[in-house]
Amino acid sequence: MQNRFLFSILLFMAMIGLSSCYTSYYYVVRHAEKASTPADNPPLTAAGQQRAIALCDSLRNKNVKRIFVSQYLRTQQTAQPSASLLQVTPTQYNASQPVDSLAKKLKGIGGQNVLVVGHSNTVPQLILKLTGVNIGQIPDNDFDNFYVIKRVKNSSGDTFTLFRTDTYGAPSP
Repeated sequence: MQNRFLFSILLFMAMIGLSSCYTSYYYVVRHAEKASTPADNPPLTAAGQQRAIALCDSLRNKNVKRIFVSQYLRTQQTAQPSASLLQVTPTQYNASQPVDSLAKKLKGIGGQNVLVVGHSNTVPQLILKLTGVNIGQIPDNDFDNFYVIKRVKNSSGDTFTLFRTDTYGAPSP
């Protein structure tokens, strides 16, 4: 009887330990092509709208449960087709602030796949903050990069790895 009780306790503890283990993915992109006006908050161009649809197609089977966009229209419009398809309401972050607060929010999300739509300056900073990998600057005319960060949390720790760099939509010039 006592052995059964000990076995039950050990089994319960193992299940609790396993439930806190997970692998999730963070899909990080720069916003799609933007118009030149208005200068302070331009919308997407027609090419940008097509790229936003291509992003949606790329994420269709990725089980994304959270979406983060900045306060700028171009990131919101880039995420909109994905948000509609996935039935996810985007969470807004302040792109004018250091990426530390966004990184902290992302680290607080456990076991869910996430899309982050950022900017040419925030995407490299976020990837560096999460993974320690410096991807360098993103040129002004580069909109097609699709960065995949793999997060593995287990009894050994919590690691973020730049798992893959792809492209999506029409090639940037």
